Amino acid sequence: MIFFSVIIAIFVAAAEIDICVSSFPVINDVFSLSPFQTEFLLSFNLLANAISALFMGNLGDKYGKKQIILASTWTFIVGSALSAIGNSFIIVLLGRILQGVGAAAPLVLGPLIILDLYQGQEQQRKMNIGNGVCTLGISFAPLLGSYATMLFGWRSNFILLVVLGIVSLGFSYYFLPHDKQNNPHVSLSVTEYFSVFKSKMACAYLMCVSLSIAAYYVFVGMGSIVYVDSLGVSLQHFGLYQGAMAFVFGVLSLFSGSIVKKIGNRKAFFGSLAIIIIFYVLIVLAILLNIKDPLLITMIMLISTVGYVVPLNLLYILALGALPNAGGKMSAMLQIGKWVFTIFGVQMASYFYSNDFRSTGILVVVMDCIAFIFIMVLMKKDKRLGAELREA
Repeated sequence: MIFFSVIIAIFVAAAEIDICVSSFPVINDVFSLSPFQTEFLLSFNLLANAISALFMGNLGDKYGKKQIILASTWTFIVGSALSAIGNSFIIVLLGRILQGVGAAAPLVLGPLIILDLYQGQEQQRKMNIGNGVCTLGISFAPLLGSYATMLFGWRSNFILLVVLGIVSLGFSYYFLPHDKQNNPHVSLSVTEYFSVFKSKMACAYLMCVSLSIAAYYVFVGMGSIVYVDSLGVSLQHFGLYQGAMAFVFGVLSLFSGSIVKKIGNRKAFFGSLAIIIIFYVLIVLAILLNIKDPLLITMIMLISTVGYVVPLNLLYILALGALPNAGGKMSAMLQIGKWVFTIFGVQMASYFYSNDFRSTGILVVVMDCIAFIFIMVLMKKDKRLGAELREA
């Protein structure tokens, strides 16, 4: 039940993005906004999440992970309720900021609770299962958001998040382990994170993992505007397109352990990199030809999803251990990194948006290519990754 409660907390914190973006085209019309302004609802949410993540690891060490997750979940519920009742864009935006603050703790501290509970191969297996279950759940989030918006209006998305937040709060309260602490020696200063930037290996992991995840969220963040406004996709079908990527990633994450065990880490990893290179070629062609077929664009992005399952699951675990006794700091920095890069990517894509997929595609491919370069660096420099890629 501890593991299940952590998964629920992480799922709610992650799914709020996919649920909310479905209502962006409607909110855009209701408040007469430009696409650039509408994306503030995502960017300010992620910025609040990133800033809060700076403190969540140390707060968990100082006061206990459970206490911080409970307080953050309450903040998330209040923010969701505020956005649901907001009669102006500023109020809705304020609610989104509180949601971002509240979602930070489960995303930073949840994986650390799993790492505390399990060791060795079981640790990696549980992380893969957790990623798979959460991502499968998230794959239905765009569909939930789309249908909720169509049937009950855009406010229903935030009401749904209030309900999910309450469910998560209940599971966290009853089942997360009591680790109440009062450690006066734990500092809350952000200078604690400077040690991450002193390590070239930690920085390399931070860049490759953060950029890989951010590229996906740039596509998610711009998805509703590109698909609905530019490609003529209905809200009913948008959820299916958007959810397909998360569904594929979730299913493959669940079975990635078996796949790797059967063919070996080396073959699985290098095979995945080959798929990623195929994705680069196809997305560049889609940008150059200005493809406007939503199904074709989705299929190209699905190739990226398939390619990143094995490398990303492995690299994320290695990233948390990139610095000795600093898993909390690395977890927080990975959270901050992916959201900062997502904010930059989404705002750039929306600023240069020209009623097609091109600006989004360019940002996605640039981020993925830089991430790929850092993966190559890690393969050459990190002995831990080298050991993982050796054939059994």
